[in-house]
Amino acid sequence: MGKVKTTQVKGDEAEKIVLEYLRKQNRPYSATDISCNLHNSVTKASAAKVLALLEKQGEIAVKTYGKQSVYVIKQDSNTSDKTNCRTRWTLRRPRNSRKWTKRFRP
Repeated sequence: MGKVKTTQVKGDEAEKIVLEYLRKQNRPYSATDISCNLHNSVTKASAAKVLALLEKQGEIAVKTYGKQSVYVIKQDSNTSDKTNCRTRWTLRRPRNSRKWTKRFRP
């Protein structure tokens, strides 16, 4: 049994694959990690170019640690439930009480 050769994608197809992978995983990865996890269907060089392009377009965020860059999909606040974003509950303890109470803060 030999290795199965995978077809390598480039351009728009690679951009779609990388963006979908980052959305699906929802965690930070480097270009090397993405290339390895996609079983080299996107080469490391192609992944680095695609990630730089996506970062310029504002689709993903990048954080550089020394020589290594880590990419993560931007968290869109519009996709979350609006009621969860607006409701804020705080725990407060009245001055002369030992109990904590929940209080809604708009």
